[in-house]
Amino acid sequence: MRLRWSSNPVFYDEEYARACGYDGLVAHPMFTNQVLFFLLQKGHGSWIRTPGSRNPGQILEWHDPIRVGNILTLKTKGYDKWIKRGKYYMRYLSELYDQHGTLKMSGYMTLILPKSKEDVLRFIKGEHALEA
Repeated sequence: MRLRWSSNPVFYDEEYARACGYDGLVAHPMFTNQVLFFLLQKGHGSWIRTPGSRNPGQILEWHDPIRVGNILTLKTKGYDKWIKRGKYYMRYLSELYDQHGTLKMSGYMTLILPKSKEDVLRFIKGEHALEA
């Protein structure tokens, strides 16, 4: 896979990646965004998938490159929450590990959550005019 906005050949040229000291292709760091969301569990306790929640920012730290063939496990926990300017915020720490238990990435995600169950239901119905 070659990303249009990424010119670093370690992401798409295996020979080049090996010449740079890797044992094969390296996954692009932004690949982790899709992996994190895919691995998130649905249902109670997963505020990240709450309809109407917004992501005002995140910090991602890569500890070791993710390689083609890695089997990834996600560990996520909420560690902070606060109210600012009448909005409900929550912060999560998400960590990706490979099949050997090596920490690959840490992500600090912040969410702005709907204030009530009614706000979530309005969003689901298509009434997207939640308070800004």
